[in-house]
Amino acid sequence: MTSYQSMQDKYNEERDKRLAASTIGNYNDIREPGLEDLSHDLFADYEALTSKDQPLKDGCEVKFLFGGAGHNAIFSAYHLIQGGIKPEEICLVDIAGGFGGTWYWNRYPGLTCDVEGYIYLPLLEETGYMPKHKYSYGHEIREQNERVAAQFGLRGMFCTQIESANWDEDAARWVIRLTQRLGPTKKPELLTVRCQFFLPCGGWFIAPKAPAMPGFDRFKENIKVFHTARWDYNYTGGNEYNQELVNLKDKRVGIIGTGATGVGCIPELAKWAKHLYVFQRTPSYCGPRPDSQTTPEAWAKVACKPGWQYERSENYNRFLTNDAAEVDLVSDGWTHSRGFSGASGRRLVVTAENSEQIFDEMMKIDLAQAEKVRAHIAREVKDPETAEKLKPWYPGWCKRPTFHNTYLQTYNRENVTLVHTPEGVTSYTDKAVIANGQEYEVDCLVLATGFSSTLYSFRSPMESLGIPVTGRNGRSFTSKWSGRDFGTLFGIATHDFPNLFFCSVSGSTISTNSSSLFYMTGNLRAHVICKAIQKSKNPDKVIVEASKEAEDKWTDECEARSMFYRLVRTCTPGYIADESAAARLLQGSKDTDLEPRYAPFSGGIIEYTERINKWMETGNLEGFDIEYESLAIWDEWATTYDNDVHNAGVDYVGPQMTAQTVKDVLGEVNGAILDAGCGTGLVGVALAKLGAKTIDGIDLSTRMLDVAGKTGAYRDLSTADMTKRIEKPDESYDIVTCCGTFSSGHVGPVPGLAELARIAKKGGIVVCTVVDEVWVSGGYKAEVDRLASVGILEVLSAENVDYWRGTERTRKSIMVVMKRT
Repeated sequence: MTSYQSMQDKYNEERDKRLAASTIGNYNDIREPGLEDLSHDLFADYEALTSKDQPLKDGCEVKFLFGGAGHNAIFSAYHLIQGGIKPEEICLVDIAGGFGGTWYWNRYPGLTCDVEGYIYLPLLEETGYMPKHKYSYGHEIREQNERVAAQFGLRGMFCTQIESANWDEDAARWVIRLTQRLGPTKKPELLTVRCQFFLPCGGWFIAPKAPAMPGFDRFKENIKVFHTARWDYNYTGGNEYNQELVNLKDKRVGIIGTGATGVGCIPELAKWAKHLYVFQRTPSYCGPRPDSQTTPEAWAKVACKPGWQYERSENYNRFLTNDAAEVDLVSDGWTHSRGFSGASGRRLVVTAENSEQIFDEMMKIDLAQAEKVRAHIAREVKDPETAEKLKPWYPGWCKRPTFHNTYLQTYNRENVTLVHTPEGVTSYTDKAVIANGQEYEVDCLVLATGFSSTLYSFRSPMESLGIPVTGRNGRSFTSKWSGRDFGTLFGIATHDFPNLFFCSVSGSTISTNSSSLFYMTGNLRAHVICKAIQKSKNPDKVIVEASKEAEDKWTDECEARSMFYRLVRTCTPGYIADESAAARLLQGSKDTDLEPRYAPFSGGIIEYTERINKWMETGNLEGFDIEYESLAIWDEWATTYDNDVHNAGVDYVGPQMTAQTVKDVLGEVNGAILDAGCGTGLVGVALAKLGAKTIDGIDLSTRMLDVAGKTGAYRDLSTADMTKRIEKPDESYDIVTCCGTFSSGHVGPVPGLAELARIAKKGGIVVCTVVDEVWVSGGYKAEVDRLASVGILEVLSAENVDYWRGTERTRKSIMVVMKRT
C-alpha cells in the first residue's frame, strides 16, 4: 500500500468522526427570530447617515439597483460606468452602514486578508493607491472600497434591507420593497421603488451564523456572546485601529472556531484574556505568511506597467488551479498550495475512466505540501499532544488553509487551552460551554463560526441573501433553483428572470482571490447589459433574459464535467464541502441525483475566463434573448405604428417584399395563409392586394391585432406568443409568412421556426425574414439547416434583401423561403 493510500485511510477516519457527529450542520443564521441581539450594527454612524439626502425615495425609479455594497457590487458598478452608464443611474443598497461588504462587518482584532493585498484590493491601478503591507488590514480594505465609491460617484442606500423583488411584466420593471432602519430610536421607513435592472451582488459570505445547540438561548442571557463579524469593542476595550483589549484582563474567554477568522483573532485574544478556551472541531492547515511593509521601491517593481494588477491576479490564479506560469509573481502559501485546485477547479475533464488516476495525482500533489505544514505545526507548538490536535488530516482542497506567523505559537501560552472536540460543542448551561462531556465556564464567548454562504451551490443565492424574488408568471427564484428545470447561463442569469443578474457558484467558478472573480463576472454582467442597451433605440425599454436553450446547454456542460467535484467525497465537513451536502454524498442519498447540475464550471477560473472572454469578443450576446420593447410598449405603439415605419426618413419595405416573394414563388397567391407576428397587418394588406382571400393573423399584442382587424384583410385574428407552441393545428395552412419577428429581442429560432413548419401543409411554403446581423450569430441559420437535415423543410432560397430603406435607417434581412416536405 502506497503512503498516500495509507494517508487516505487516516483522512477517512477523521472525516467520519465529524460526519457522525450529531452537531453537523446545526447552525442558525443570526437574521432568524430570537438572535436579533447578535445581529445589531455596532459600527453605523446613524447621525451622519440621517443628515444626508437618501438616494432612494418611496415611489422613485432607478435604472440599476444593486443588492450589496462590497467588492462584487462595486466591480459590477465600475464596469457599467466604463460601459457608458451614468453613476447617478446606479444605487447600491446594503443593510450595512457603509461600503465594504464583509469588510464593513469584520473589524475583529488581528483582521487581515490572507490573500495578497496587491491583487485583492479593488482597482488599485485605477485609484493609484499603494497598500501599506503585502497583506492588508481589514480597515484598509474597507477604506479602499470607500475610495473607489467616492472616485466613481457610487451612491449607497445604507441600513436598508431588501424585503422582496417582483417582476412587473407590463411595465418591464422590478418592483423592490425596502426597509431602512437608521438607528434604534428612529422608526423604520418602508419604501417601494422600481428599477430596470436588479443586480443582487452580495458576495459569498452573507450573514453570520451561530451554533444551534441546546441551552444557547439561556446561555446568552447570562454570558456575553458576540460574533466576530459584530465585534463589540465596547465590551473588550480597544478599537479596530488600537486593538488593546484591556477589558478582558480579568475575563475567561471562549472562542468557537479555528478557521481563517479564528486564526486571525485568537492570538489577539490570548494577549489580553485572563484565560482563553479555544473550541476546535477541525483544525486548519496553518502555514507561515511572508508579510512585509510596502516601500516605494518595492511598489515600483509591482505596479510596473499598465494592467499590472490583472496580470498579477491571473498569475496567482494559474498557480491556484495548478496551471502554473513560469514565474510566481506572488510566491506565498496560496501559490505553493497546488492541491487546492481540488476546490478551485482545474483545466481537465474527469471521467469515469480517468477519475481514479486523477484523484491519485491530486492526492500526491497535495500530500507533499500537507506534510510540510504538519511538520511546521510540530516545530511551532511545544507540547506534542497539543501539536497533534492542531494537525489537519484531510486533503488541502477540503477547507480553506490559513496563513499566520503567530497563531500556532499562541498555544505555547499558559493562559490558552485548546479544547479539541471532533463532535463540536454539544450544548450549554447557564454559564458554561459543554464539549467532550465537560463544562467550561466562561465570562464571554466569541463565535468565529462563519457565515451563511452563497458558496453552497445547492442553495438558491436569493435564499442565502434573504430576498424573496419573483420573476415571470409569478415564479419564485427559489422554486426555479430547486426545480427540475434549474439552470444558469455562466452563473449570472437564469431564464424567466429578465433583467436580473446575480452571483452564483453554480455555473460559475471560484478563486480564493474573490476580487479577481468579481472583477471578471462584473465585466461580464456589464458587457451583456451595455451591449443590449447600445443596440437599442430606446434603452429604457431593453429586456435581457437568458434563453432556456442556452442555460440548459451551459448547465449540461457544467454537469458533464462535475465528476471533478466528486473529490469532496473525501472531505471533512466545512463551508467548501457544504456540511449537509457532504453527508448526503457520503451516504449516497437519493437527494444527490440533481446535485451535479449545481456544479461550478470545473475547469477553474483561468479556463472559465478564457471561455467568457472569447464569448464576449463575438459581441452578439448569443444565449441571451433581448427584447427592446415590452408587450405594453407594442400595445402603446399600435395606433401610430404604420405612420412611424413609413415616415419621411424610414420606409419599412419588409412586408411588401415578403408578399411579393410569395407571389414570385407560387405565381398566384391562393390558399389558406397564416401571417405570424402580423402586427398591424402590413403583410396581410400587401398579400390581399396580390389576390389573397383567406388570411389569418396571430400576434402577441391585442392592440396591434385591433388595428390589423380594421384593414379588412384578415379572416381571423388571435393572440399568440411565438416563443411557445402556437395554438394552431398541424398542417393547416398552405402559406405561412413571418415578417419582422425573427430578430434580436423579438422571437428566437427555437421553437419559432419549427412551429411555422409544423403548421404548414406538406407542399406548402414558409416565407420569413430574419434580420441579417443575427441570421448566423442568433442561431437561425443553424435551426433552418437542422430542420432541413431531418427532412421537415426544403430550403428553396435564403437571400439578403432590403428590409428598411431610408435616410435615417437602412437595414437588410435574409428572406428565407422553405417548402414543407
